[in-house]
Amino acid sequence: ARSLNRPGRNPEKALARLLGTARKRVRLSEVDCVVLRTNPAKAPGYRVTHDAALIMLSALSDRGVVVVNDPNGLRRVDSKLFVTELPAWCRPETLVSSSAAVIRTFIERQHTAAVLKPLQGSNGGDVFIIRARGAENLPQILDVLLRRGPVVAQALAPRAEEGDTRLILVGGQLLSRGGHVA
Repeated sequence: ARSLNRPGRNPEKALARLLGTARKRVRLSEVDCVVLRTNPAKAPGYRVTHDAALIMLSALSDRGVVVVNDPNGLRRVDSKLFVTELPAWCRPETLVSSSAAVIRTFIERQHTAAVLKPLQGSNGGDVFIIRARGAENLPQILDVLLRRGPVVAQALAPRAEEGDTRLILVGGQLLSRGGHVA
């Protein structure tokens, strides 16, 4: 862990000071606050570490330790179902289904293209853009995706191929480091 005694009000300066401190072993039951970032898609087998971290964070929270990134919130956003909780105005039309026929009908209703992806996963793995209605290899794509479980089908959002942007806010302010937004 890294320790920061007086964070101050400037998130960028606090982050720089925190990253400048040495790592040390700590008893998490003796800390005031925990911020833990895990990525279950980081490497094969890392999922076990991620799940264990969420259990640990829940136990710490139950004992009164402030856990900034709530483990229950992290569990909620662990699949692509989370997007369905967002207001319709800020997300593409989305369908989650295990039926190839229902997914094909959804694709046919789209004006430009659709994106198909597994419910679990990240880093663009097994994500397909279907540009034309009746794509020749659609049955094979659906077969591959449906082997893993339900499929997320979405209308292709404008500029989606450029990737997504995730911002970190601290106290309502964008977190920056070295003049670059985190």
